[in-house]
Amino acid sequence: MQKQKVMTVIFAAVLGVSVLGGCGNKISDKVGTKAVSEQQKDISSDAELSEIKDDSNAEDVAADHIFEKFAGKNFYFSSGAGAWETTLVIESDGTFSGSYHDTDAGISGNGYPNGTMYRCDFTGMFTIPKKLNDYTYSMQIKSLKASQPEGKEEIIDGQKIIYTETAYGLDGAKDIYIYFPGTPVSRLPEGFLGWVDMALKDTDTILPFYGLYNVDMEEGFIGPEEDVRNLQNNSQINISDTAGAESDISSELQEIESQAAAIENRLKTEPLDQSTMNLLSAQLYKLWDDELNSIWGRLKTTLDSAAMDKLTQEEKKWISNKENAIEQAGLEYDGGTMRPMVENQTGADLTKQRVYELSQYLK
Repeated sequence: MQKQKVMTVIFAAVLGVSVLGGCGNKISDKVGTKAVSEQQKDISSDAELSEIKDDSNAEDVAADHIFEKFAGKNFYFSSGAGAWETTLVIESDGTFSGSYHDTDAGISGNGYPNGTMYRCDFTGMFTIPKKLNDYTYSMQIKSLKASQPEGKEEIIDGQKIIYTETAYGLDGAKDIYIYFPGTPVSRLPEGFLGWVDMALKDTDTILPFYGLYNVDMEEGFIGPEEDVRNLQNNSQINISDTAGAESDISSELQEIESQAAAIENRLKTEPLDQSTMNLLSAQLYKLWDDELNSIWGRLKTTLDSAAMDKLTQEEKKWISNKENAIEQAGLEYDGGTMRPMVENQTGADLTKQRVYELSQYLK
């Protein structure tokens, strides 16, 4: 949730090309959460897709048999950073509805002091899924329609809404894979993992939630979790119960604190030039920002829709306030070499505080 600032590279929203006549107006570009070389992506994608499609015994499965497993539950597509997200809900008959939004508090003006939101509310229907293997089904988009025309604008509660026809995450899709909980992580393509790794633990060797993968655009949705404890004995998965989760998050935060302390100690004790101090402060900010993104990804799969919607609204306000605080802190050093460090440290302090606030939901 760290906006691009001086020394830190953070994510921005992307809007892609149109799909089936609906949804297509690019706004900005995404930087993935996991670095994957173009060569690696090409090699892994081709190999993994061919491995899956070699299942010659695949058979068609009735839509209600597949979709009922997660009907009415949310799938999320987001980098975990910034103020953009696509939410998708699939019903038992294969119809779906969803919403994409990208908020930029910095684009404001007369009548809309609370910034600008790019938005696409959409509905559609998937085809009947086809079984590829024990963990994977393939489907296509049968129909997709945005509720508002491209470019329509209105102001609501001091915020300008600009409607787009891009359902980001479904854009450019030909084949969409459904991954079931229990899918071996080693068999999942890097394009999918790069989007969902915020919701995975380092110890996870099988997928603990449903996933959707836009194969052509390499875009992945995080879906609802399912109890896969029965698979743990064979796969050595560590999916904790409530008590274990509290212990896990506490240990996790202790590790982050230790890494942060090491950076802060260098800033305080070593004779560093300003450029190095700026870089270290950026690392500190990114450390807490990455942890915030990780926690946010897990909350999406643990909280119910009402609680998540409420928390999302709260998070938008927090992001806006944080960015304003960073800007104000930097203005005092405007034009000076210390400004990046001051902004990064302010961002790190505020993000650390937010990490501890959100971690309470995991206890």
